[in-house]
Amino acid sequence: MSAITIIGIITLGIFLLVIEVFLLPGPTVAGVLGFVVMVVGVALSYSNLGMAAGHLSLVISLIITVILSI
Repeated sequence: MSAITIIGIITLGIFLLVIEVFLLPGPTVAGVLGFVVMVVGVALSYSNLGMAAGHLSLVISLIITVILSI
């Protein structure tokens, strides 16, 4: 799996979490699915791209999620 695909998966997860925060308040399918998609994207980056890329994708996705939720 390429890095572009993994970036797209993580971006989709972040987008779903943003929809959850701003458009659909409360625990809905978008929030749960966004969290699961982000976890899958980070896990794929660890397994396919190595430890350094996994750490980088984890940190970047966490930073973006925190910034967008403030």
